[in-house]
Amino acid sequence: MVWLLVSNGVCIDSTGIVLTISGVGIGINNLESISLYPNPNDGRFVIDVGQENIGSIYRIVDGVGRPIAEGEITSDQQKFDFADKPKGTYRIQIINADGVKTLSVVIQ
Repeated sequence: MVWLLVSNGVCIDSTGIVLTISGVGIGINNLESISLYPNPNDGRFVIDVGQENIGSIYRIVDGVGRPIAEGEITSDQQKFDFADKPKGTYRIQIINADGVKTLSVVIQ
């Protein structure tokens, strides 16, 4: 996912676009099966990574790219509680030997 941030000095807005590159590699990518639910949510959500992705690293950044959390995936259904964070859209990166999967989550 590519993110564009636009600022006029007073307001900031962002948008994202997903780029898909096909035909590269022949291996199985375990990142494809990762899902996040519920979305949108109240700050409490689950990322279903499957057993093959336990040990991966997660990184969560806010709408302007500031990191707010990072750690290791320790369960095939990793639970998060960000109910104390401001409402908005956050990006979650799951990082392992297969690459990086980026998910968006909306906290309402």
